[in-house]
Amino acid sequence: MEKQRYEAIDSLRGIAALGVVVYHLALGYEELYGFQTLNIPGWIEAFRYGPHFFYMISGFVIFLTLDRHTGFVPFMRARLIRLLPAFWVCLPVAALVGTWLGPDDAARTVLDVFINGLFLQGVLDTPHVDLAYWSLLIEMSFYLLAGVLIAHFNLRHRLTLLLSVWLVISFLGMLYWDSMNRFGEIVFKELLIVRYAIYFIPGIIFYRAIQDGWLRHSHKFLLVGCGLLMVGSLPLAYGFQMVGLMVVFWASVQGKLNWLLCYRPLLWLGAISYPLYVSHQVIGTALIHNLQASGVNELFS
Repeated sequence: MEKQRYEAIDSLRGIAALGVVVYHLALGYEELYGFQTLNIPGWIEAFRYGPHFFYMISGFVIFLTLDRHTGFVPFMRARLIRLLPAFWVCLPVAALVGTWLGPDDAARTVLDVFINGLFLQGVLDTPHVDLAYWSLLIEMSFYLLAGVLIAHFNLRHRLTLLLSVWLVISFLGMLYWDSMNRFGEIVFKELLIVRYAIYFIPGIIFYRAIQDGWLRHSHKFLLVGCGLLMVGSLPLAYGFQMVGLMVVFWASVQGKLNWLLCYRPLLWLGAISYPLYVSHQVIGTALIHNLQASGVNELFS
Protein backbone atom coordinates (compact mmCIF):
# COMPACT_ATOMS: atom_id res chain seq x y z
CA MET A 1 0.00 0.00 0.00
CA GLU A 2 1.27 3.49 -0.78
CA LYS A 3 2.23 5.85 1.98
CA GLN A 4 -0.43 8.36 0.90
CA ARG A 5 -3.16 5.94 1.88
CA TYR A 6 -1.86 5.88 5.42
CA GLU A 7 -1.75 9.66 5.39
CA ALA A 8 -5.38 9.83 4.31
CA ILE A 9 -6.31 7.64 7.27
CA ASP A 10 -4.31 9.92 9.59
CA SER A 11 -6.21 12.93 8.27
CA LEU A 12 -9.55 11.19 8.81
CA ARG A 13 -8.52 10.36 12.36
CA GLY A 14 -7.63 14.00 12.98
CA ILE A 15 -10.93 15.28 11.57
CA ALA A 16 -12.88 12.80 13.70
CA ALA A 17 -10.93 13.80 16.83
CA LEU A 18 -11.64 17.48 16.19
CA GLY A 19 -15.32 16.68 15.76
CA VAL A 20 -15.37 14.88 19.12
CA VAL A 21 -13.74 17.90 20.76
CA VAL A 22 -16.40 20.20 19.30
CA TYR A 23 -19.16 17.91 20.51
CA HIS A 24 -17.81 17.47 24.04
CA LEU A 25 -17.12 21.16 24.59
CA ALA A 26 -20.44 22.27 23.13
CA LEU A 27 -23.41 19.93 23.47
CA GLY A 28 -21.56 17.58 25.84
CA TYR A 29 -20.82 20.37 28.29
CA GLU A 30 -24.33 21.79 27.94
CA GLU A 31 -25.85 18.38 28.73
CA LEU A 32 -23.71 17.98 31.86
CA TYR A 33 -23.57 21.49 33.29
CA GLY A 34 -25.75 23.82 31.23
CA PHE A 35 -24.66 26.63 28.95
CA GLN A 36 -27.96 27.36 27.30
CA THR A 37 -27.24 30.99 26.42
CA LEU A 38 -25.08 29.89 23.49
CA ASN A 39 -27.98 28.19 21.65
CA ILE A 40 -25.68 25.48 20.31
CA PRO A 41 -27.05 23.96 17.05
CA GLY A 42 -28.36 20.42 17.28
CA TRP A 43 -26.41 19.16 14.25
CA ILE A 44 -23.27 19.12 16.40
CA GLU A 45 -24.78 15.93 17.88
CA ALA A 46 -23.43 14.17 14.77
CA PHE A 47 -19.90 14.52 16.16
CA ARG A 48 -20.87 12.31 19.11
CA TYR A 49 -20.11 9.30 16.92
CA GLY A 50 -16.47 10.17 16.24
CA PRO A 51 -15.25 7.28 18.45
CA HIS A 52 -17.30 4.86 16.36
CA PHE A 53 -15.34 6.03 13.32
CA PHE A 54 -12.09 5.61 15.28
CA TYR A 55 -13.01 1.95 15.70
CA MET A 56 -13.38 1.55 11.95
CA ILE A 57 -9.92 3.04 11.51
CA SER A 58 -8.58 0.77 14.27
CA GLY A 59 -9.90 -2.32 12.52
CA PHE A 60 -7.74 -1.41 9.51
CA VAL A 61 -4.65 -0.22 11.39
CA ILE A 62 -4.55 -3.06 13.92
CA PHE A 63 -4.57 -5.70 11.22
CA LEU A 64 -1.79 -3.81 9.49
CA THR A 65 0.14 -3.99 12.79
CA LEU A 66 -0.63 -7.69 13.10
CA ASP A 67 0.99 -8.30 9.71
CA ARG A 68 4.10 -6.45 10.87
CA HIS A 69 4.39 -8.10 14.30
CA THR A 70 3.77 -11.82 14.58
CA GLY A 71 3.08 -13.23 18.03
CA PHE A 72 0.94 -11.87 20.85
CA VAL A 73 3.74 -10.26 22.88
CA PRO A 74 5.37 -8.37 19.96
CA PHE A 75 1.97 -7.16 18.79
CA MET A 76 0.87 -5.90 22.21
CA ARG A 77 4.28 -4.37 22.82
CA ALA A 78 4.02 -2.44 19.56
CA ARG A 79 0.56 -1.13 20.43
CA LEU A 80 1.40 -0.19 24.00
CA ILE A 81 4.64 1.55 23.03
CA ARG A 82 2.65 3.62 20.58
CA LEU A 83 -0.17 4.51 22.99
CA LEU A 84 1.08 4.56 26.56
CA PRO A 85 3.78 7.29 26.58
CA ALA A 86 1.42 10.03 25.34
CA PHE A 87 -1.40 8.69 27.50
CA TRP A 88 0.71 8.63 30.67
CA VAL A 89 1.83 12.20 30.03
CA CYS A 90 -1.69 13.50 29.38
CA LEU A 91 -3.36 11.50 32.17
CA PRO A 92 -1.86 13.27 35.23
CA VAL A 93 -2.14 16.65 33.52
CA ALA A 94 -5.84 16.05 32.88
CA ALA A 95 -6.32 14.88 36.49
CA LEU A 96 -4.59 17.95 37.94
CA VAL A 97 -6.52 20.36 35.73
CA GLY A 98 -9.83 18.67 36.53
CA THR A 99 -9.14 18.58 40.28
CA TRP A 100 -7.81 22.13 40.65
CA LEU A 101 -9.80 24.04 38.04
CA GLY A 102 -12.78 21.94 37.04
CA PRO A 103 -16.27 21.40 38.48
CA ASP A 104 -16.49 19.44 41.71
CA ASP A 105 -17.31 16.19 39.94
CA ALA A 106 -14.10 16.42 37.87
CA ALA A 107 -11.84 15.99 40.93
CA ARG A 108 -9.84 12.74 40.95
CA THR A 109 -7.59 11.00 43.48
CA VAL A 110 -4.12 9.56 42.96
CA LEU A 111 -5.69 6.09 43.08
CA ASP A 112 -8.11 7.08 40.32
CA VAL A 113 -5.18 8.16 38.16
CA PHE A 114 -3.30 4.93 38.84
CA ILE A 115 -6.28 2.76 37.94
CA ASN A 116 -6.97 4.79 34.78
CA GLY A 117 -3.32 4.41 33.84
CA LEU A 118 -3.81 0.63 33.80
CA PHE A 119 -7.13 0.87 31.92
CA LEU A 120 -8.88 -0.91 34.79
CA GLN A 121 -11.47 1.73 35.68
CA GLY A 122 -14.28 -0.17 33.96
CA VAL A 123 -13.50 -3.36 35.87
CA LEU A 124 -12.97 -1.65 39.25
CA ASP A 125 -15.88 0.78 38.90
CA THR A 126 -13.54 3.78 39.15
CA PRO A 127 -14.44 7.11 37.49
CA HIS A 128 -12.67 8.09 34.27
CA VAL A 129 -10.16 10.89 34.68
CA ASP A 130 -11.46 12.20 31.35
CA LEU A 131 -14.94 11.03 30.33
CA ALA A 132 -13.63 10.29 26.83
CA TYR A 133 -11.62 7.36 28.24
CA TRP A 134 -14.60 5.02 27.90
CA SER A 135 -13.59 4.48 24.28
CA LEU A 136 -10.02 3.55 25.21
CA LEU A 137 -11.35 0.54 27.12
CA ILE A 138 -13.13 -0.59 23.96
CA GLU A 139 -9.87 -0.22 22.03
CA MET A 140 -7.93 -2.27 24.56
CA SER A 141 -10.53 -5.05 24.42
CA PHE A 142 -10.17 -5.11 20.64
CA TYR A 143 -6.38 -5.30 20.89
CA LEU A 144 -6.68 -8.29 23.22
CA LEU A 145 -9.19 -10.04 20.97
CA ALA A 146 -7.09 -9.48 17.86
CA GLY A 147 -3.89 -10.34 19.67
CA VAL A 148 -5.18 -13.64 21.03
CA LEU A 149 -7.05 -14.85 17.94
CA ILE A 150 -4.75 -13.58 15.19
CA ALA A 151 -1.31 -12.98 16.70
CA HIS A 152 -1.29 -15.94 19.12
CA PHE A 153 -3.52 -18.60 17.50
CA ASN A 154 -2.84 -17.34 13.95
CA LEU A 155 -6.44 -17.71 12.77
CA ARG A 156 -6.03 -15.43 9.74
CA HIS A 157 -7.22 -18.23 7.50
CA ARG A 158 -10.46 -18.31 9.53
CA LEU A 159 -10.99 -14.56 9.41
CA THR A 160 -14.29 -14.63 7.52
CA LEU A 161 -15.71 -17.19 9.96
CA LEU A 162 -14.46 -15.20 12.96
CA LEU A 163 -16.00 -11.98 11.68
CA SER A 164 -19.28 -13.73 10.86
CA VAL A 165 -19.52 -15.23 14.35
CA TRP A 166 -18.61 -11.87 15.90
CA LEU A 167 -21.32 -10.13 13.89
CA VAL A 168 -23.98 -12.69 14.91
CA ILE A 169 -22.93 -12.49 18.57
CA SER A 170 -23.05 -8.71 18.34
CA PHE A 171 -26.57 -8.78 16.95
CA LEU A 172 -27.73 -11.08 19.75
CA GLY A 173 -25.83 -9.06 22.34
CA MET A 174 -27.50 -5.83 21.25
CA LEU A 175 -30.90 -7.52 21.40
CA TYR A 176 -30.36 -8.55 25.01
CA TRP A 177 -28.18 -5.59 26.06
CA ASP A 178 -30.43 -4.39 28.88
CA SER A 179 -31.13 -7.82 30.38
CA MET A 180 -27.54 -9.06 30.89
CA ASN A 181 -26.31 -10.01 34.35
CA ARG A 182 -22.83 -9.02 35.53
CA PHE A 183 -21.22 -12.08 33.95
CA GLY A 184 -22.89 -11.29 30.64
CA GLU A 185 -21.74 -7.70 30.85
CA ILE A 186 -18.12 -8.76 31.37
CA VAL A 187 -18.19 -11.29 28.52
CA PHE A 188 -20.34 -9.52 25.95
CA LYS A 189 -19.98 -5.83 26.73
CA GLU A 190 -16.38 -5.64 27.90
CA LEU A 191 -14.58 -8.59 26.26
CA LEU A 192 -16.50 -9.16 23.03
CA ILE A 193 -17.49 -5.45 22.77
CA VAL A 194 -20.66 -6.47 20.97
CA ARG A 195 -22.05 -2.94 20.55
CA TYR A 196 -18.98 -1.78 18.61
CA ALA A 197 -18.00 -4.85 16.58
CA ILE A 198 -19.99 -3.46 13.63
CA TYR A 199 -17.46 -0.61 13.37
CA PHE A 200 -14.28 -2.65 13.75
CA ILE A 201 -15.39 -5.27 11.20
CA PRO A 202 -15.54 -2.92 8.16
CA GLY A 203 -12.02 -1.66 8.89
CA ILE A 204 -10.73 -5.24 9.07
CA ILE A 205 -12.49 -6.17 5.84
CA PHE A 206 -11.14 -3.11 4.03
CA TYR A 207 -7.61 -3.99 5.08
CA ARG A 208 -7.98 -7.53 3.79
CA ALA A 209 -9.48 -6.25 0.55
CA ILE A 210 -6.51 -3.92 -0.02
CA GLN A 211 -4.08 -6.75 0.67
CA ASP A 212 -5.96 -9.24 -1.52
CA GLY A 213 -6.64 -6.77 -4.31
CA TRP A 214 -10.38 -7.40 -4.28
CA LEU A 215 -13.39 -7.39 -1.98
CA ARG A 216 -14.71 -10.90 -1.41
CA HIS A 217 -18.41 -11.59 -1.83
CA SER A 218 -18.65 -13.00 1.70
CA HIS A 219 -17.14 -9.78 3.02
CA LYS A 220 -19.66 -7.72 1.07
CA PHE A 221 -22.44 -9.55 2.92
CA LEU A 222 -20.71 -8.81 6.23
CA LEU A 223 -20.48 -5.13 5.30
CA VAL A 224 -24.19 -5.06 4.51
CA GLY A 225 -24.90 -6.70 7.87
CA CYS A 226 -22.78 -4.12 9.66
CA GLY A 227 -24.53 -1.30 7.82
CA LEU A 228 -27.96 -2.63 8.74
CA LEU A 229 -26.99 -2.91 12.40
CA MET A 230 -25.57 0.63 12.34
CA VAL A 231 -28.88 1.95 11.05
CA GLY A 232 -30.85 -0.22 13.46
CA SER A 233 -28.83 0.48 16.60
CA LEU A 234 -28.38 4.26 16.28
CA PRO A 235 -30.88 7.07 15.74
CA LEU A 236 -31.76 6.75 12.06
CA ALA A 237 -29.92 9.82 10.77
CA TYR A 238 -26.72 8.90 12.59
CA GLY A 239 -26.94 5.28 11.49
CA PHE A 240 -26.95 6.42 7.87
CA GLN A 241 -24.16 8.84 8.74
CA MET A 242 -21.99 5.92 9.89
CA VAL A 243 -22.81 3.99 6.71
CA GLY A 244 -21.73 7.04 4.73
CA LEU A 245 -18.49 7.24 6.69
CA MET A 246 -17.90 3.57 5.95
CA VAL A 247 -18.06 4.41 2.25
CA VAL A 248 -15.74 7.40 2.75
CA PHE A 249 -13.25 5.22 4.60
CA TRP A 250 -13.29 2.59 1.85
CA ALA A 251 -12.59 5.30 -0.73
CA SER A 252 -9.78 6.72 1.39
CA VAL A 253 -7.93 3.42 1.85
CA GLN A 254 -8.05 2.93 -1.91
CA GLY A 255 -6.30 6.26 -2.34
CA LYS A 256 -9.27 7.92 -4.02
CA LEU A 257 -9.45 10.78 -1.50
CA ASN A 258 -5.76 11.65 -1.35
CA TRP A 259 -6.46 14.81 -3.36
CA LEU A 260 -8.75 15.96 -0.54
CA LEU A 261 -7.10 14.61 2.60
CA CYS A 262 -3.33 14.58 2.11
CA TYR A 263 -2.52 18.16 3.08
CA ARG A 264 -0.17 19.31 5.82
CA PRO A 265 -2.75 20.92 8.15
CA LEU A 266 -4.89 17.77 8.12
CA LEU A 267 -1.86 15.53 8.56
CA TRP A 268 -0.74 17.67 11.51
CA LEU A 269 -4.21 17.35 13.00
CA GLY A 270 -3.96 13.59 12.59
CA ALA A 271 -0.54 13.58 14.28
CA ILE A 272 -1.87 15.29 17.42
CA SER A 273 -5.25 13.53 17.41
CA TYR A 274 -4.40 11.00 20.13
CA PRO A 275 -3.04 13.38 22.80
CA LEU A 276 -5.82 15.80 21.88
CA TYR A 277 -8.43 13.10 22.40
CA VAL A 278 -7.12 11.83 25.75
CA SER A 279 -6.93 15.27 27.38
CA HIS A 280 -9.47 17.54 25.70
CA GLN A 281 -12.68 16.98 27.63
CA VAL A 282 -11.56 17.54 31.19
CA ILE A 283 -9.30 20.47 30.24
CA GLY A 284 -11.97 22.05 28.06
CA THR A 285 -14.58 21.53 30.76
CA ALA A 286 -12.33 23.27 33.32
CA LEU A 287 -11.82 26.18 30.94
CA ILE A 288 -15.53 26.65 30.28
CA HIS A 289 -16.31 26.20 33.98
CA ASN A 290 -13.97 29.05 34.89
CA LEU A 291 -15.26 31.26 32.08
CA GLN A 292 -18.78 30.75 33.39
CA ALA A 293 -17.63 31.56 36.93
CA SER A 294 -16.17 34.80 35.53
CA GLY A 295 -19.55 35.78 34.09
CA VAL A 296 -18.94 34.95 30.43
CA ASN A 297 -22.58 33.82 30.13
CA GLU A 298 -23.70 37.44 30.28
CA LEU A 299 -21.70 38.19 27.14
CA PHE A 300 -24.02 35.92 25.15
CA SER A 301 -27.33 36.71 26.82
